[in-house]
Amino acid sequence: MSRDVYEEINFGELEYRFIYQCAPVLAGLKISNLLIVNRNQAPKALKLVRNFDLSAYLLYATLSRVVFLVFNKEKTIKYMEKNENIIFLKKLGYGETSLETVLSEISVKYAGYMEQISDFPDELGIVLGYPTEDVLGYVENGGKDFLLNGYWKVYGNADEKRNLFHRFDEVTEEMIRTFISVKNIKTVAALYGAA
Repeated sequence: MSRDVYEEINFGELEYRFIYQCAPVLAGLKISNLLIVNRNQAPKALKLVRNFDLSAYLLYATLSRVVFLVFNKEKTIKYMEKNENIIFLKKLGYGETSLETVLSEISVKYAGYMEQISDFPDELGIVLGYPTEDVLGYVENGGKDFLLNGYWKVYGNADEKRNLFHRFDEVTEEMIRTFISVKNIKTVAALYGAA
């Protein structure tokens, strides 16, 4: 992202934070992303999610902050139904691999991680739409020996993912520039709404 655009972002304004954290999902390039907001902004954040015809799931909350998974429900279910993802989830002990079951279990594990009680739930990578090869590579290598570190750690097809990350950066900057210009999230949704 160009410095001039980044410097114009007011992270105190929810709309900027929403676009900055979720633009690839808002534009339909990625199935899901985490959205971290101040607790008092949570109700407004849910309204923003609905402007883009997306879903939100509360992963974790403290007295001051909330972590949502913002996702395209149809695309996320389809991705999770891929055979390699089901096999991965079953290896982690999931008897049921429906989106609702996995999200419920991940939220418990994520809370444990945030409270420094347990390890990070690696299966969150699947829900975030990371390629299975990269999630497996991360687990097998303990997060080390990656080919590329961007929106996630890459363990295969680095050139393809470098291009994808570049596209994510481009759409984020485009969306922020649009919001700076029009100051209306519904206009941004109309122009970039996730399909």
